[in-house]
Amino acid sequence: VAATASLGTVLSGTASLGMAPPAAIERLSKALMVAGDAAQLAFLDRALSLAPALHQARLVAWEIQTRRGQHAAALAQVRRIADGSAEARRAQFLAAASLITLRRFDDAFVQLTLLNRLRRDGAVLNNLGVVQMRRGQPVGTYFSEALAEDPADPRTQFNAGYTAWLGGEPASAVMRLREAVRTAGSDAEAHFVLGLALASTGRPIEAAHERAIAERLSPRLAGVTPAAARDWERLRLDVDGTGPARVDRVM
Repeated sequence: VAATASLGTVLSGTASLGMAPPAAIERLSKALMVAGDAAQLAFLDRALSLAPALHQARLVAWEIQTRRGQHAAALAQVRRIADGSAEARRAQFLAAASLITLRRFDDAFVQLTLLNRLRRDGAVLNNLGVVQMRRGQPVGTYFSEALAEDPADPRTQFNAGYTAWLGGEPASAVMRLREAVRTAGSDAEAHFVLGLALASTGRPIEAAHERAIAERLSPRLAGVTPAAARDWERLRLDVDGTGPARVDRVM
């Protein structure tokens, strides 16, 4: 398993390392270079034992634990990040993502609503829409508002189109999903749902073409029925343009 990321990538959008002891920074750096989740977490634990306020280490630990499916542990990590720190907003946003995965939807909704009131962000609005979908509530305008903030984000484009298809609005779904596959051409699920929406609007040839693309990109979709195309909505983890993007599909 390759190391999680470079030091610059993981720490993008966070505060400088400040006055952390050199030994703690050294262990954080080693955590980002060593192979294997267990070894990475061990170095992060050592870094935090030397510098408990080294919040960047907690952000890295959140990503690793989330990728491993250890969502309660990941939530505990980011909840230890102080409210007044430069990393607080990012930590609160990632905590909400963990809460969603743990099916604590009401808590996640409250936290994301507060973050959105403080500063509008496409990722926050997108995840509010996901919370609504997962707790069976109307999505409202969350995805369209998110697209107003980040028009080219393929995850939100997919969510907007997917929600329209689920809601019986295939024409709107086609429009949104065409944008999604234009932005991210290798998104098999976007091609698949686009095919379903095209079929619903009476365009079987185009629908078959999109279905073929989807199955070529992801052979597992070959046997999927429209009724089974559920729970495909996507979380975003890139609040304010920063954050781990590689664990989105784990969530």
